[in-house]
Order: sequence, then structure tokens, then C-alpha cells
Amino acid sequence: MKVPLFFSLTFTLTLTSIALSAPSPPLPPPLQLVSLLSLKSKLKDPLNTFQDWNPNTNFQDPIWCTWSGIKCHPNSPRINTLDLSRRNLSGTIPPEIRYLTTLTRLNLSRNNLDGPFPESIFELHNLRFLDISHNNFNSTFPFGISKLSFLRGFNSYSNSFTEIAKLFNLTYLDISSGNVSGTLAPEIGNLTKLEGLLLFKNQISGEIPESLGNLKALKALDLSDNRISGPIPSELANLKELTQLSLMNNYLIGEVPEKIGDLPNLEMFKLWNNSLNGTLPHWLGSNGKLQWMDVSSNSITGPIPPNLCLGNKLFKLILFDNQLVGELPKSLTACTSLVRFRIQNNRLNGSIPHGFGSSPNVTYMDLSNNNFSGPIPEDLGNAVKLQYLNISENQFDAVLPDNLWNATNLNIFSAGSAKLIGKIPDFLSGCPSLYKLELQGNSLNGSIPWDIGHCEKLISLNLSRNSLTGIIPWEISTIPSITDVDLSHNYLTGTIPSNFAGTRCFHANYSRRFSNGSNNDREIVGPWRLTAFQRLNFTADDVLECLDATDKILGMGSTGTVYKAEMPGGEIIAVKKLWGKHKVENVRKRREYAYTLQVDEKSDIYSYGVVLMEVLSGKRSVDAEFGDGNSIVDWVRSKIKTKEGVIDILDKNAGAACSPVREEMMQMLRIALLCTSRNPADRPSMRDVVLMLQEAKPKRKLPERVGGGGRDNVISCGGGGEIPMAEKPVVEC
Repeated sequence: MKVPLFFSLTFTLTLTSIALSAPSPPLPPPLQLVSLLSLKSKLKDPLNTFQDWNPNTNFQDPIWCTWSGIKCHPNSPRINTLDLSRRNLSGTIPPEIRYLTTLTRLNLSRNNLDGPFPESIFELHNLRFLDISHNNFNSTFPFGISKLSFLRGFNSYSNSFTEIAKLFNLTYLDISSGNVSGTLAPEIGNLTKLEGLLLFKNQISGEIPESLGNLKALKALDLSDNRISGPIPSELANLKELTQLSLMNNYLIGEVPEKIGDLPNLEMFKLWNNSLNGTLPHWLGSNGKLQWMDVSSNSITGPIPPNLCLGNKLFKLILFDNQLVGELPKSLTACTSLVRFRIQNNRLNGSIPHGFGSSPNVTYMDLSNNNFSGPIPEDLGNAVKLQYLNISENQFDAVLPDNLWNATNLNIFSAGSAKLIGKIPDFLSGCPSLYKLELQGNSLNGSIPWDIGHCEKLISLNLSRNSLTGIIPWEISTIPSITDVDLSHNYLTGTIPSNFAGTRCFHANYSRRFSNGSNNDREIVGPWRLTAFQRLNFTADDVLECLDATDKILGMGSTGTVYKAEMPGGEIIAVKKLWGKHKVENVRKRREYAYTLQVDEKSDIYSYGVVLMEVLSGKRSVDAEFGDGNSIVDWVRSKIKTKEGVIDILDKNAGAACSPVREEMMQMLRIALLCTSRNPADRPSMRDVVLMLQEAKPKRKLPERVGGGGRDNVISCGGGGEIPMAEKPVVEC
């Protein structure tokens, strides 16, 4: 039987209506949201930087585009940038990160992420820039990185990777401090789009492949601090775009290729601490762009190239510990950009050309241990910024300029064994900043200028082994900061000033009786000399035995009594006994030296880290709370493994209860952890600590959202690409 059309339509519409009125099953959350929530749940976030990552019930609403550290495509919910840098995150990256398939920029730098590098990141095929620097990833680098065919910028500084695959579109590669070993494969020359290749501080060995000369776009090449040997390939002269070439601290041999001097854009040239020989390229610096040159600690011979400062941009010229010969180029005296100039320990000769005193920026000049002769330029006293000047161990046979002390910022002047003659210039109009003066081992005569007392900041004075005569000016003893005085091996006469407050113990060798002003002591037999205490062959016990006799008192001052003491060998010395009531109560005892049983070149850095931990936690460096044999460093390391433990470290009385203050304290804690690294080589220098402290100073008056920031918060990766560097969230309490 045929069904009527009307019934068919009615039945169909009814079923459709029923279907539409039935409740729909809940839609699954978008994969992007799954990935983000997985990151939030699986990463440890002691600073609570994920606090704004709160999804609502409507998963179709791309609320994540407003979350900190995330940027979406314009008018689209697709995420193109994820910046989780500088959040103090720890743990491992979850595999769900693979769902962020539209990402072009991923910045995970400056956290505490560890474990093997997540291969799921290599499924982000659209990635252009990847920054994982300053973390603790520790695996062999997975071969899957070759899947990131569009990758242009890659920074893995301070991780532990040992291998890198071919990335033909790469423009920036930084695997510095990555514990990379082995040799540089010639295939690296196939990365022809590279603009930056930074592999410093690794364990790379073997020779530099000639194929690096194929990287015609390269602007920065840094292979320093490795174990690279062999010669510098001449093919590097093909890198016409190169601005920075750093091969320092390796085992390179042979000559510097002459054509390196023809590089048209070279600005920074560092080859120090190798075994290079031969001469420097004659035309080096002729491009007018050279700013920093350091070829020190090699065996380089020949003259200094004449055009190093042709463009007047050179500010550091470091050539010490070589075998350079010839005279100083006069062109250097016209180099107004020069700040540091170090050429000590060479074989340079001739006179020092006039003109360095007119340089407006020079602060440091070391010309010591050469064969310079002739007069010392008078204009050195006009150097307005000069702080350090060393002309010792030369053949001047000249007098010191009368206006030398007019250099108002001069801190250290060293001219020992420089064959100086004549008198020491008066100090009437100068020396406001001088704290170290070394003129020992010359043929200076006359008396010590009385106005040396005007040098109120003087700490160390060495005039030994000259032909000085007359008395010691009492004004020396009035210098408040003086601690070291060596006037030995001269022809000085008279009394020792009785109030040498603060100076170290000194020695007077007598060949005639010392005159202290009494009638019984006026028999003059010969001159006396002051010598350093450590050169004497008597003990402290010999000195102490002479300090109880009242008839041996030579004089008394505000801080103690001066005794005349005769030693077992017949030597007569003057000894100052400080008042016993002056106790040293405010000296900090470094207990960490005791419990670590280690003293090395970075011990002071370690101590500073301990002090930071004490300030941040309000606890002492050694406490029963830490357990037997444990220090505050061990306690902090055990606590930071959990989020709650990190909060327990910080002293609430110091403001840790306030979120912004707590964040700033966490930055300080991270610096403290770096300073107390187990391996001294991993600890920063104090200069780096200061820079980190400046970077971490409170910024709460400049509100900025994580992931935000303008042009100042980016790292350039070459090729026009940049990796944004986020600021931390800042609010007032």
C-alpha cells in the first residue's frame, strides 16, 4: 500500500523534532586546552604563575587566548606563541604538548625543567623558534629534531645534549654549555642559512672543518672554551657577513690566516689562550668596524697592525703574553674609543707615543714587561678616566712627569723596575683616588714628598730599593687607609713615625743606631731600612717576649704602644702592640669552610650563596634542624623538591607571605642555589652575580603581564625572528 505523502512528511518532521529536543552529549574539550591544562597540572609551579589558567565550562570559548604567556592568531583561537620562561618551573614536559600543533614560537627558557628532552615537541611541525636554554635537560639529543623543518632559531644553552641533526632552514643554533663532545662534522657546512653558530663551553675536539666557510650568511661564530686543535682554516675568510669570531681557549696552532684581516664586517675578534704563532694580519681593523680584539696568551710575533682603530670604534685591545716586537702604532694614540689597552709581557720597544693622555675614555693601560725606553709622556696626567697604569719592567731611563698625579681617577700606578731616575713628583695637586703606588727597584733619589699625606685613599706604598734620603714624612702615618708600607733598601734617616696606625708590622735593619729623640740614642752609625715582615727570619714568639719590658717603649699612640725589640739574630725591630681591649667581635666566621672541608677559587661565591640563604630563610648556616652533617645548603636543596617545601624555606617575617615579595625572594633563592653549586666551575663569577641581582631587582612599580612586553623583551635570532623574553607578573601588596 502506498503511504500518503502527507503522512510521510509528518512522520519525518516528528522524528526530527524528537531528535532535536533530546539532550546532546557533552563535547570533549579542545586538544589545545587539554595540552595547556596538562602543562599546568604536571609542572611544579612554586610561584603560582599558572593562577590565571582557569577554564570555564564552555570549552568552545577560547578563553586560553587571554591567559598569561599565550598568544593566539589574530581573530582565531589557534595558539601561535607559548612563553613559559622565567617562571621557576620544574619537572618534565608532558607529552600532551604535541597537541599545540599551530605553535610557531615556544620559549621554556630559564626554568628548572629536567629529564630527557620531550620528543613530543618534535611533532610541532610549524615551530620556527625554540628556546630551552638555562634548564637541566640531560639526555642525548633525539634525532627527531630534523622533523622541525621550519625551525629558524634554536637555543639550548646550559643543557646537556650531545648530538644535533640536520636542520637546513636553521638560522640560529646555540648549544653552548651543553656538554657536547666529539668533533664538528663537515656536514655542518650544509646549514647555509645559519646566521649564528654558538657552541662555546663544550668538549668539542678535533679540527675546525673547512666547510664552515660555506656558511656565507653567518654573522656570529663562537667555538670558544672547547678542545679544538689544528689550524684556523683560511676558508673562514669567506664569511663576509661575519661580525663576531671567537675561537679563544682552545688548542689551535699555526698562523692567523692573512685574509681574516680582510673581513669587511668583523667587530669582535677573540683568539686568546691558544698556541698560535706567526704575525697578525696586516690589514686587521681596516674595515673601520673593529670593536674588541683579544689575541693574548699565544706566541704571536711581529708588529701590532697599524689600522686596528681606523674607524675609531675599538674599545678593547688585549695583546698581552705574546712575542710582539716593534713600536706602538701612533694611530692608537688617536683612538678616542679605547677603554682597555693591555700589551704587557711582549718585546715591544721604542718610546711611548704622546697622545694617550688625550684619550677621553681610556681607563686601563698595562705596558709592563716590554723594552720601552725614552721619556714618559707628560700628557698621561691629563687622562681624565685613567684608573690603572702599569709601566713597570721597562728601560725608560727617565723621570716621572711632574703632573702625573693630576690624573684624578688614577687608582693604581705601578712603575717598579722601570729604570726611573730623578725625584718623586710632589703630590700637592693630585692623587685624590690613588690607593696603590709602586715605584720599587728604580734609581729614584731625593726625599719622599711630605705632601704624600694628601693621598687619603692610599692603601699600599712601595718605594723600596731606590736611593731615597731624608726622613720618613710623618704625614704618611696620618693616611687613614694605609696598610702596606715598604721603604726598605733606601738611605732614609731619622725616627719612625710613632703613630703608624693600621700599618702592618715593619722591620728596621740597623747599621747605625736608630734615633728616637733621646740624648742616649744620637750616635749615628749608618742608615736604616724598612722591610716587609714576611722576609724576616724570626718568629712571633721572639717578638712577644719583648713586649713586657717598659724600658723598651719607644712611644705610645691612640691605638697602642711601640716597642724596641732585639731579635735572637741581633736584629732590632720596632713593634706596635695594639690595645687589648679592642676586640674583633664583628668578624663573620665562615662556617661553611668547616663543614664542606673545601677551599677553592670560588669559595667566596659559595659563601655569598650561604649568606643569601640565611637572609631568605632566617636560619643559620648550621642548625640542628637540618640533621647531622647537613648545612643550610643541603636543607634548601631537599626542600625545593616540593612546592610546599619552597614556601617553607622563605622567612614569612621578611615578607614571604606577600605574593610579589615572595616571587622576588624566589629570584634571590635561585641566585643562591647557583652560588652554592657543588662543582666550583658551575658557580658564577661575582660579576655575573651582580648582573643577576640587578636583573632581579623589584619591578613592582612597572606592572607587566607574563608573556607581555614590548620590543625590549626579545632575543634576536637572526633572519628577522625574535624569541620574546617575558617579564614576571608584578603587583603591589
